[in-house]
Amino acid sequence: MRVVADHTSSGLNDGIQRSDCPTVYDTIIDFIRLLRWHRFSSKLLTDNSVLWKLDVSSAFKILVLSKRWQARQGIAIKRKFPDGSVHTWYHIEWRGVFGCRAMLFLWTRFMSLLMWAANNTFGIEHPLVYMDDAFGIDLVGSMVPFVHNGAIHIIPTQQAAMATLWGGLKIPFKLSQEKAPHGRCITITGIRCDLASFSVSLPEKSISDLIMEIDAFLLEPTRHPTLRKWRQMTGWLSWALNVAPQARPYLTPLYDKIAGKKRSDAGVHINTSVAMALAAMATLLVGSPSLPLDAPSLTRWGLKDADVVVYTDACLSNKTGSGAGLGFWLRWKGTVHHYYCRPQRAYERIQFAETLTVVLALSIVVERSPCFHLTNFVACATKPPSMRSNLKHVQTTLAHYGSGLISSPTIVV
Repeated sequence: MRVVADHTSSGLNDGIQRSDCPTVYDTIIDFIRLLRWHRFSSKLLTDNSVLWKLDVSSAFKILVLSKRWQARQGIAIKRKFPDGSVHTWYHIEWRGVFGCRAMLFLWTRFMSLLMWAANNTFGIEHPLVYMDDAFGIDLVGSMVPFVHNGAIHIIPTQQAAMATLWGGLKIPFKLSQEKAPHGRCITITGIRCDLASFSVSLPEKSISDLIMEIDAFLLEPTRHPTLRKWRQMTGWLSWALNVAPQARPYLTPLYDKIAGKKRSDAGVHINTSVAMALAAMATLLVGSPSLPLDAPSLTRWGLKDADVVVYTDACLSNKTGSGAGLGFWLRWKGTVHHYYCRPQRAYERIQFAETLTVVLALSIVVERSPCFHLTNFVACATKPPSMRSNLKHVQTTLAHYGSGLISSPTIVV
C-alpha cells in the first residue's frame, strides 16, 4: 500500500506560496542544445558516443524532513472490524510526500546539488536531470563493469560514475534496461533520442496514448472537464511540443479558456475553438516525422545576426476611415524601404491585424525582392501579434499570403 498525502485538503499547503517554490528542470530542449553543441562546436560527438539515463527509485522518500514538519504529516488509518468496532492507527510520515507544495522545490535543489557533485567530483560531463531522471552523453563510449545488488552490469563510464555517486549516498536505483538504458538510441523523459539519425521523436505508443487522451477529453459527457483535467491536457501537449514545435499555436485556445481560473475541481466548457485545435494537433502529431537536430531552424541567433529586420505596425481604423491600416519599413544596405496597405475592410481584433502585417511583410520581402538573400528574418512589431488571436483567422491568412513561405527562412517575431 502506498499512502498519498493530500496537503491541499488538509490545509498544510495554504501556508506555502507557489511563488516561494520556483522549480527549474533540465528538459529535452537542454539536452538537444547539448547534443548540437557537441556535434557542431566541440566536435566531440562521434559514432562511438552513447546516451545514458539513471532513475532514482522512490523519489521524495529519500528526503528526511525536520521534526517540526513531520509532526504535521500525521496520517490516521481507520479500520472497521467484523464486530462493528472501529480502530484507528496513527502514523507519522517522516519523509517527503508528493502532496506537499514545496516538495518539488526541495527535490530539485537536492538533485541540483547531486549534479554539481557529479560534475565537480566525479568528472561527469554536463549531467542533466529532470525530476528523478539523470541523463547525459558518454562521448568516448567506453564500457566498464559495475557491480550492483550482487550483479555485474556492463555500462558506460559516465553512467557508472553517476551510479557510484548515488551508491555512496545510499540513494536507491535500478540498473535494469527500463530504468537505466544506454546506447545510441534510448528514451529520455518519454522522448526517443537517436544519435544514429541525430533526431528526436515521440514513441508510437506515446502518440497513441496522447491521441486517446485527447479523444477522451473531447468526449467528456458533460463537455465540462475539470480545470485539473485541462491543466493535465495542456501539460501533456506542451511536452509533445518538444518534437513538434510547429503545433504551438494550437495550445492558445486551451490557455485562453483556463486563464484566470483557480478552482481545480470546477468544470470548464469545451468550445469550438478548443475542439478544432485539439483535433488539428492530433492530426499533426500522427503525421509528424522525427525532429532532425541538424535543422537550420534550431540554430540559436539574435538580432545582430539577422539579414533583414522589419518594423511593423497596424491599426483598426486608418485616417480615411475605410478600414484597417497595415504598414512596415526596413533598412537594406543604407536605403530605407517602407510599405503600407489599406485593405478596405475592418477587423475586429488588433492582434489579427498585427499578425496579418507580419505575414504581409514577409511575403513582400521574400517574394518581391529577390535581391534580399535571407537566412534569418526578424519582424519587430510595435505591439507584437498576440498568440491569443483567433487561430482559424491566422491560418486563413497564412494560407492566402504564404504560398511561397513553405520553405521560408528562419523567422523570429
